[in-house]
Parts: sequence; C-alpha cells; structure tokens
Amino acid sequence: MADAMTRPIRWDVIENNYDRLIKYATAIRGGTASTEAPGARSHSGAPRSRVLC
Repeated sequence: MADAMTRPIRWDVIENNYDRLIKYATAIRGGTASTEAPGARSHSGAPRSRVLC
C-alpha cells in the first residue's frame, strides 16, 4: 500500500471506470456481491490495479 501512496492518482483511469466501480460498491453494500469481486480482476491488469500504479 505504501507504493500506492507515493504515486499520483490516475484520474483518467478512475473516470473511465467510474460507473463500474459505483456498480460494484452498490452491489457490495446491498449484499449481492462479495468484496472480492472487484479485486479478482486486478491480477489480470484490470483498471483498478492501474489506478494504483
């Protein structure tokens, strides 16, 4: 996590994936998705991992 805190935020990646992130957050809050669902794709180079890189 320390590496993520020293790099600039990739706002372009967040903007391009905002709708999907909100969808996941809503599903998690509603109990229809696990908290591991968005992270499961991060190992395959999903946008979430690029935000932190």
